[in-house]
Amino acid sequence: MGLRMSDRSFFTTLAEGRSVIKVTKYEALGNDFLILIDLEEKLSFSEELAVFLCDRHLGLGADGLIRISVPDDLKTFKMTLRNADGSLAETSGNGLRCSALAVILEVLPSASVHDDRAFAKGGEIKISLQTAVDILEASCHFPVENDATKIMAEISMGTVSVQAIESPIENTFAFKVNAGNPHLVICGDDFHALDLAKIGREQDSAYEEGTNVEFLEIGEAPFSNRDNFPMAVWERGVGLTRACGSGSVASAAALAELFRSKSTAVSIEIPETYVISNPGGDLRVRINYLEEGKYSTYLYGPAQFVAQADVVLPDKIAKKTKAGI
Repeated sequence: MGLRMSDRSFFTTLAEGRSVIKVTKYEALGNDFLILIDLEEKLSFSEELAVFLCDRHLGLGADGLIRISVPDDLKTFKMTLRNADGSLAETSGNGLRCSALAVILEVLPSASVHDDRAFAKGGEIKISLQTAVDILEASCHFPVENDATKIMAEISMGTVSVQAIESPIENTFAFKVNAGNPHLVICGDDFHALDLAKIGREQDSAYEEGTNVEFLEIGEAPFSNRDNFPMAVWERGVGLTRACGSGSVASAAALAELFRSKSTAVSIEIPETYVISNPGGDLRVRINYLEEGKYSTYLYGPAQFVAQADVVLPDKIAKKTKAGI
């Protein structure tokens, strides 16, 4: 009788003598990431590895690959992110929430992970995450009692700078935003008739280091009474995605700057909280005005565990990754 595909021994036989890497998959409003726990950074976190794993046909499929490591101590966890095309990214709001959940489930001591008080509905765990540009705090709680696979988290996204620029689309407002990574936020009435992929690709390519491009619907006027603002996003190194955390932060900061620039002409109250409606769902951004063109920002939204996988690496990638775990 032949070896059945369902037998665990099948994978053991297949992987014998090959390099195998373990990754977990998380998603935040449909923005999905593969996470590699490599605390001591023993593996080569290569462009080729990210491209292979993130490929939705030849690999597992994801918008990006994240490595979690501990550079100094067990208090701050380092998040290194490569986009689906293998390029390095400075930060990601959705990736940060996924990383926080991965740390809770896969890295923290088991005594902390199974603390009933933490996993009770409303329980909270705080984690420090280091990106390429800053150390950010994540405050995580579990919305479903005794379910550790889902969190709601608020991330301190640091200081965001906003600059009004000429828009590439007629009858719209545009802002160049630095949210730890680069963004072009285009604010207008309705973008449904436009080829957003084409425009996003063109604008991304127009910048030497590339840029994320947000298409933010503000209504017929920037002061329309609405509870949320629909946004579509072209992510640098990925393409159109279902959600972008840093893009939502950039969009909220652009909105605040737009409101502030018009407030002298129209008597309005400038909101401190904005709901940005991504295709995958809503994210809430809380901002505080610091000085002209600068805001401190906080991003709130969900993240959840999807799957765990052992991946047999192709030989050419295995040699560069030095995997054998």
